[in-house]
Amino acid sequence: HNSKFDDVFLRGEFGWRVANMDFDTMLAAHLLNQGGLVGLDVVANVIRPDLGYYWEGMKKHLHHIYGYLNAPDDELLEYNCRDVDATMTAYKIYEPQLRERGKWPLFTQITMPHAMETEEREFFGMKLDVAATEALGKKKLKELSGIQAKIHELTGTRPEGSAKSDLEEFNPGSTQQVARLLYDKLGE
Repeated sequence: HNSKFDDVFLRGEFGWRVANMDFDTMLAAHLLNQGGLVGLDVVANVIRPDLGYYWEGMKKHLHHIYGYLNAPDDELLEYNCRDVDATMTAYKIYEPQLRERGKWPLFTQITMPHAMETEEREFFGMKLDVAATEALGKKKLKELSGIQAKIHELTGTRPEGSAKSDLEEFNPGSTQQVARLLYDKLGE
């Protein structure tokens, strides 16, 4: 669960790499429950309520990434065993759900390979052409402004916070306002 965190810790502290990481229960939880909380504390409480809030005792040691090194061995052992138990239970639940919901190819071919590549970029960093990035950002903001103006024109609305008029305010970035427009006003 959250394998990238563990891999960065092991790499930074010991120079070790996790090989063949092909399943991350946190990423699976996200694909299955988009928008929901996916931390192991939440997931474990749902899938293994018998474990209780086992992580509570460790919080005092986890104020930074290397906090585990300061934890007493008995607390660390119990915490890690319960962590593994919750993660394996999540795996046994999520793997068939990904297949049943048709998300297995997305998970195995895109999510997991890109997660590991993202970890590489986070660990080593990457070069960035700042001037080109700023120019691209300005170009995209201009395009977005044009698209938003077209949306307001087509919907007969005005941007939020704009000068008062008879037109209703509308924020195309608000899923609730878009839903209200599509379902209530347009009947789509």
